[in-house]
Amino acid sequence: MGSSYTVLVVMLILHAITLFLSIANREPKYGSILGIITSLVAWVPFLGWLMHLLSGIFLMVSAAQKSKELPPPPYQNFQ
Repeated sequence: MGSSYTVLVVMLILHAITLFLSIANREPKYGSILGIITSLVAWVPFLGWLMHLLSGIFLMVSAAQKSKELPPPPYQNFQ
């Protein structure tokens, strides 16, 4: 197995771990699912490129949405 395919297998495992953590924390799962699909079909030249592009966009959108949902820091009185 060449190094490029090794990276795809490693990313498949990392996306699966991220999916399990997302399920456990009740966070959006679509980025991880799309990443798993991308890792499985990335060996197809143009389809792999398109799937990587879409996966990156969806992961960035889900990360941006998560940062908006964080509550403001608690008020601290320094007296």
